[in-house]
Amino acid sequence: MKNSLKGNPLSDWDVSEPKPFCNYAGIRCNEQGYAMKIDISKSSLFGRFPEHVCSYLPELRVLRLGYNNIHGNFPQSITNYSLLRELNMSSAYLTGTLPDFSSIVALRSLNLSYNLFSGDFPVSVTNLTILKALNFNENEGF
Repeated sequence: MKNSLKGNPLSDWDVSEPKPFCNYAGIRCNEQGYAMKIDISKSSLFGRFPEHVCSYLPELRVLRLGYNNIHGNFPQSITNYSLLRELNMSSAYLTGTLPDFSSIVALRSLNLSYNLFSGDFPVSVTNLTILKALNFNENEGF
């Protein structure tokens, strides 16, 4: 993520030192040392979300990247996070079409408002039976 996104919160993410990433700003880990929560919203980040970062975060439950300048298409690989409970990428300047969200069966909160998506509304969210909060407002492309 550090190679794709730039900004102040990532300045202490020094991958050249043997510092555990669980100590990085915005990351919370479980007892086994897996990242469970990444919250770097409202951090003045800019760049593109790395498409294949999902393979490195198998236990991720919460991903909050809202209110940043993460330009580019919505990262389709996010649907590989079957344990994800909360996804907030609101006001991130994301574009493109949205994927099928059906595989994120643990999702309870999805906020993708204030982006620039195109195409059809992702009706796959209706398959998410435990979803409690859904926010897609102010996406002009739907």
